Amino acid sequence: MPRLFAYGTLLSAARQKRLFGRLVAAEPAALEGWRRARCVGRYFGIVRTRGARTRGGVLRLTRAELACADRWEGVPDLYRRRRVRVACAGGGRDCWAYVPVRPAGAR
Repeated sequence: MPRLFAYGTLLSAARQKRLFGRLVAAEPAALEGWRRARCVGRYFGIVRTRGARTRGGVLRLTRAELACADRWEGVPDLYRRRRVRVACAGGGRDCWAYVPVRPAGAR
């Protein structure tokens, strides 16, 4: 099952129920070298920032649920999926994460 690092609305139980039809347990995790910033209208994204840390959770999704999350996140127009390595209690995990197509401050 694909792993997805979520740092915003995909951690919401209500959003998960609407998108996936179930609650998805999130393993607490942190992404080093990235910070949350308003990037897409009123929505947050993550941008590379030396010394920053973004807290979130790792979700284990089916491929169909990951495709549903892609549609929710507006891939490829608003966000793109990128491989990242997060730190969690069990050690490092390779995951997908949504990164805005236009970073904060871009015109």
